[in-house]
Amino acid sequence: MAPEFVRLTRQTVTPADIDDVVSVFRSFGGNGGMVCASYGCGPTLVAASRPEIRGQVRFIVIFGGYSDLTETVRSIVTGPPSPLGYSKWTYMAANSDLLGNERDRQIIGAIADERVKRPAEEWTLPEGLGVEARALLALYESQSGEEFDTRLRETPLLRDRMERLSPSRYFDGLRARLIIIHMISDPCIPFTESLRMAEAAKARGIPHSITILRMYGHTRPEWPELGVGSLFSYYIPESWKFIRVLHEVLSYAE
Repeated sequence: MAPEFVRLTRQTVTPADIDDVVSVFRSFGGNGGMVCASYGCGPTLVAASRPEIRGQVRFIVIFGGYSDLTETVRSIVTGPPSPLGYSKWTYMAANSDLLGNERDRQIIGAIADERVKRPAEEWTLPEGLGVEARALLALYESQSGEEFDTRLRETPLLRDRMERLSPSRYFDGLRARLIIIHMISDPCIPFTESLRMAEAAKARGIPHSITILRMYGHTRPEWPELGVGSLFSYYIPESWKFIRVLHEVLSYAE
């Protein structure tokens, strides 16, 4: 069963989602598997490491997930934008709930909306932003990794949120088999995050598999035009990879 977590549908991932995943899994009576995609994999993996359920989680299918949220957000903020990826301004708006002032939250939301919809030369900057809001805006305006790290220290609530939602800090508590899948050209979460996840699992003796699909996209791939060349170079080998993953999932779900 796949419950809908409203915050996740709005790209607002919080530590409260971890507790929700634990509660839902326990309500099923335990002894089952989990399937997660994208940013929902953070709270899912952290929840699976919790002592109250980790012995009952048999497997976790991780599609396009991340290992370290700080690393992931840094790459999104400082990397080039993509038409298939979420805008960094969407992430900024999603974390505006950390601001203590309602007016600041509304202004940050308006700034994010404007920067998503309009070209840079038409952007405006409303007056009267509070200190916390200015720090949040500056973070998402970072141009380099070093600048991002410096400005992140000025947003301690967001830094704490990202640390608490990073599975890399909780791998020691995982017992489930990890079935990791990622597209090699992912504009939202770099596939290297799944490689890091597999490396962490290997170092701890956690059973796992990793499948890197030669596709472009995040949770919805862009398919090449079907032809003789793409059939043999793309569709057949990539479909075979997917079938192997499906067989592995079904073997654990029995």
